[in-house]
Amino acid sequence: MQQRQIQIVPEMAKAELCKRYFREFFREFWGVIEAVELVPNWHIDKICDHVQQAIEAWERDESQDDILINVPPGTSKSTMITQLLNAWIWTRNRSVRVISSSYSHDLSTVHAVKTRDVITSEKYQMYYPGWLTMKRDQAGKTHFKNTHHGERFTTSTGGRVTGMHGDIIIIDDPIDPQSADVHDGKALENAYRFVSRTLSSRKTDKKRTLTIMVMQRLHENDPAGFRLRATSKARRHLRRWKNPSGKSLPQRVQKCSRRCSRSGARCL
Repeated sequence: MQQRQIQIVPEMAKAELCKRYFREFFREFWGVIEAVELVPNWHIDKICDHVQQAIEAWERDESQDDILINVPPGTSKSTMITQLLNAWIWTRNRSVRVISSSYSHDLSTVHAVKTRDVITSEKYQMYYPGWLTMKRDQAGKTHFKNTHHGERFTTSTGGRVTGMHGDIIIIDDPIDPQSADVHDGKALENAYRFVSRTLSSRKTDKKRTLTIMVMQRLHENDPAGFRLRATSKARRHLRRWKNPSGKSLPQRVQKCSRRCSRSGARCL
């Protein structure tokens, strides 16, 4: 009996691997938007895996907790969550609507443009030929759509979001770390109100929409602190957790775990 030979095209295999696993997509498409070489680290895989679990739960129409990620600057958090995640989601579901926000309009725009650059890149189109087409008349820097009703709308803390709704809401550093607002109680409270009231009212589905907030801790009363003390809804909290080397947690992180326990959050 003559055996059939199956030819596996390397690009097709890579494309499928990237579609299945966010961590693989992150590694593969890093170079599309970053000029420096990626330095792999265990925290990247951990964050990617937890976020993927949440996206898969959304795909199954499951209600779930929001995600709060607290990591220091320089850990690729924005590249992961605000720039590449949207592009990865659209390899699986082209109709997803995403709202993203950062502390300034300029920074929010930079993040959105990088997402668009990935989607329109030669590599993305080669890996997923004919899968995703951007609408030419709605392909701006801060608001762009594809031909399958998926869209990305970008705003900033205190900015306009009226009329927009998101399946996934991404909040990346709602307060400028270099601003005097870090020590301004009123500014901190206003930032949290924008996160917890304005953006939370923009969900397409109150039970299903996933909110991911990623930020460095700046103050006890920053938006992350407010959210950890809130008891209205459980949340998943990713912060500087125990690393694979087995070293014990720093004392400040152990305190964080106790706060999460009291507030109902689950530290991961």
